[in-house]
Amino acid sequence: ALCPAGWSHWSPRFYDAIIAGAIPVILSDEWDVLPFSQGSNGGPLAYERFTVRVAEKDIDRLTEILLAIPPEREAQMRAELQQVAKYFIYPKLGVIKPDNKEKTSALALEMIMSALAKRPIPPVIPASPIR
Repeated sequence: ALCPAGWSHWSPRFYDAIIAGAIPVILSDEWDVLPFSQGSNGGPLAYERFTVRVAEKDIDRLTEILLAIPPEREAQMRAELQQVAKYFIYPKLGVIKPDNKEKTSALALEMIMSALAKRPIPPVIPASPIR
């Protein structure tokens, strides 16, 4: 699924593609950091295993680039995509039920909360008294 940049450094097309089971083809040079990516972010997702990145300067070669992906590689990417899709699903109505099925659908929320918990807490600057 083609995922060009949206109105910001991300696009809902990217998430829609993942939820639909389509391999995201990222058409943006601005998407340098993706959510929960490995490396400096320390996240669990290796995007190069389930996405295709095409530089904006190479968009005129898009068909050629996509046709050059071997069927075996495409199958590997689809299998990986099935494994990571659960990280992009949020719980329904904000309710997390104790059964395992609903727990899986809350992984996106858990990853966000975990990332926030690892952030350093900024110092509290006392307000100056009103004079």
